[in-house]
Amino acid sequence: MAGRVIIPLAVGLVCLSWILRAATAYVPFQSYGFDFGSYYAQALVLRDDPARIYDIHAALGRLPGAAPGLPGMPLYVGPVSYPPAFALLMVPLTYLPVDHAWLLWSITNLAATVWLASHAASHFRPERRGLVTILALLSTPAFASLFYGQPTPLLGAALSFAYDRLQRQRDLRAGMWLGLLAIKPHYLIFLSPWLIVRRRWGAVAGLAVTVAVIALLSLAAVGTSTLLTYPLSLADQGDFSGTGGTANVGVMVNWRALLVLLWPDVGSATGIVIVTVLGVLTLVPLVVRIRKTATPNEEGTSLECALVLMATVLVSYHSHAHGILLLLAPLCEVLSDPRYRYSRTIATLGVIVPVFLMAPMLLLSGDVSAAYPLTGAFLLLLYASLLWESRPAFDGHPAASASVMGQTEASPNVSAPFPAP
Repeated sequence: MAGRVIIPLAVGLVCLSWILRAATAYVPFQSYGFDFGSYYAQALVLRDDPARIYDIHAALGRLPGAAPGLPGMPLYVGPVSYPPAFALLMVPLTYLPVDHAWLLWSITNLAATVWLASHAASHFRPERRGLVTILALLSTPAFASLFYGQPTPLLGAALSFAYDRLQRQRDLRAGMWLGLLAIKPHYLIFLSPWLIVRRRWGAVAGLAVTVAVIALLSLAAVGTSTLLTYPLSLADQGDFSGTGGTANVGVMVNWRALLVLLWPDVGSATGIVIVTVLGVLTLVPLVVRIRKTATPNEEGTSLECALVLMATVLVSYHSHAHGILLLLAPLCEVLSDPRYRYSRTIATLGVIVPVFLMAPMLLLSGDVSAAYPLTGAFLLLLYASLLWESRPAFDGHPAASASVMGQTEASPNVSAPFPAP
């Protein structure tokens, strides 16, 4: 009964706040999506001076009125730490005025986000798919992705295609779609070893092919000497708390962000040691479970894929809220199973609580930064809960999981936020 009141109220509150912000043309709509301005400027540099693609001064020179580090300005331009192939992809947009290009980019990302949310919700019962889609669209990751003009919805769609093909044993195609994540290579740091451990050699081969194509396109676009400077762009992250660099730790959802939130004055060396230890502690239970499990069936593959991606977001040194969109397809398939009743509750609260927090913040100040670490905390709880509730499945007795949880497909938990599919 409470869900029938809370969820519509949350939806209405957030929609109202977004409409008011759009009507007053506040920051999200004046700054061309924050990150989009950087992508657009870098693509302009690529057109006429490829050797300076990672030179922030060259990017600033292409867009009058741009100001680095000042999100409240009409246009934000900062360093971009993506492979040159991404700038090549953005070049067609530079033949449009920046405001028209931003509008086209935003519509494309919005369409990808809606498709991603509805596709992920298709794992639930038909009468619940609309609700799940709305919750996904109102989540902090979806908001952050559209707010910043990130390409994450497009990468999320690519990963969703890859996931579907993995489930159908079409590994080569799955790997080729996964290879597109090389645009944000840290998301492949655990997915690649997982494919190798599970002997999905076709997926490994497909991934290698796409990564090679991206590398060759980058080489053709900027040349060898400039391509070799790409790793240096990844190092411009400032100290552990993000001071003096381009990293905005306040909008991250990983161990680093949670530690900085709890200990703002932590030194870089101390912080790195602590998050390294926490990262190892995060990964060990998952690695042990995977090693104890034989080749998983379709259900086991979705569970492992979701857990590997969640661990990636939590452990990565540079991990923003919008990256959680990559989890939608495998995570929704897992959570559609009524056996994971506690995890479903945590996931629902992980959407609703930050939504209630964001709405008044948007109305009063436009600052929603507090919602991001809160989302990270819920992600950590969800990861721990899924590991705990999936113990019977990992032990090779999936049927036992239903008895442990007191759930079966035929007897859904009527109190769960997401009823059985």
